[in-house]
Amino acid sequence: MNQPARKAILAGMAWCVVCPADRTASERVESSLLAAARLAGSGKPVEATTLYEAGVAAARTPGVSPGLLAKACNNLGSHYYSLGRYEESERSLREALKIWSGLPDADRSHVAAALHNLGELSRVRGRFAEAEQLLARALALREEAGDTAALASTLNAAGLLRARRRDWTGAEEAHMRALTLQERHFGGDHPAVAATLNNLAELRRVTGRLPEAEELFRRSLAIKERVFGSGHPGLAETLNNYAVLLAQQGDYAAAERLHRRSIDLRERAFGPDHPGLAPAWNNLGFALRKSGRLEDARTAFEKSLALYERSAGPRHTDTARAANNLGELLMAEARLAPADSLLRKALEITEAQAEPDHALLGAILTNMGVLFMRQGKHRGAESLFRRAADCAERYAGPDSSERAAALAETARAVAAQGRDTEATSILRRAAAIYETAPAADPAERRRAFRDLVDALRRSHKTDEAERIELRFLAQEP
Repeated sequence: MNQPARKAILAGMAWCVVCPADRTASERVESSLLAAARLAGSGKPVEATTLYEAGVAAARTPGVSPGLLAKACNNLGSHYYSLGRYEESERSLREALKIWSGLPDADRSHVAAALHNLGELSRVRGRFAEAEQLLARALALREEAGDTAALASTLNAAGLLRARRRDWTGAEEAHMRALTLQERHFGGDHPAVAATLNNLAELRRVTGRLPEAEELFRRSLAIKERVFGSGHPGLAETLNNYAVLLAQQGDYAAAERLHRRSIDLRERAFGPDHPGLAPAWNNLGFALRKSGRLEDARTAFEKSLALYERSAGPRHTDTARAANNLGELLMAEARLAPADSLLRKALEITEAQAEPDHALLGAILTNMGVLFMRQGKHRGAESLFRRAADCAERYAGPDSSERAAALAETARAVAAQGRDTEATSILRRAAAIYETAPAADPAERRRAFRDLVDALRRSHKTDEAERIELRFLAQEP
């Protein structure tokens, strides 16, 4: 969900009793929080921070109700989250949860709000099991309360978590239900609706439903531009995601334009060190690399890695992903020593996670295998590619194009060691998957079939080679 919409919803969730013993102090708190929300919503996060912090300070004065202090902490924690100040966000949100949970007449909607916010924070910090528990508790409370807007917000958060765990069906169900609730509650032209459309579009993109994804991105962006204006940072996330789709479709120039617009909006609003810029620079790097501008791509990847190291920490999965991407680029530039160092760092971080991202692990292992092949370490490369194939089977399935690609790489490493019969057998398995696998990379698929045909001809199985070549060529444009 985009941050202004999220903050607007969160601001509406919090409630408290104004203590009659000191109405003036309580009014100061409420006034600060209201003004801060307006500033944040208008793209002025620095000024908003000052007022949110002033609101919390005022709420700590004698005579102000604990409920109002909890509200101030919750809103400040949510604002810190939007700025990427995750440690401070967690402290504030946990204080809010502790206060609200301890009130004898605690409103369960307040407890749900704090649980939701902590769940989102845990998700972005890679603590998925914790995030799942927090969001499940928030979802149960909000289902019971029947607060449509709040329930939709938590459904969206649950959808994002499920997508991160590659539970595509569960993610789709959560986002679709959220969209239905929001359109019924807000109408079609609302920032919350735009945020959910963005989430659905991204889900369709990563699952290969590109035309549907593009339509949803366009709808999301149109709503945001009408509501916020074209220069608001609330557009940045959808611009970034839409740009990734354009790059996926091969329109690298258009992708670069949208990525740079997304980066510019965030930098002007939040400064150059905002965590939201890390994925933006990373995605721009991919578009630049695909268009052959390796030096510019390296600069973008380096910025992304530095931002992830500062915001997420040096041992976070996102840091590993950025290190892998930069390492892969350095390989393309034939800078093998620094590439090796980065890939080993990425592998160490990923393997140390309580819940390793097997898609990322497979990508790192594949890149290290390619590096080993270039260094003549064929046996080591084979071991890495076999592990990558195991990862692909776990996260994508035994008949996935990801597994086929890893098997084809394994076959190349095996063939380089002179084990031609075994290599041919592995290539047959890869080719069989590629014949039916959806969303297969055309270039990798073509290469695997060509390798198999060449291997069969080397072993004098000309008839089989010709049959496979004819079938392969018949499937290619």
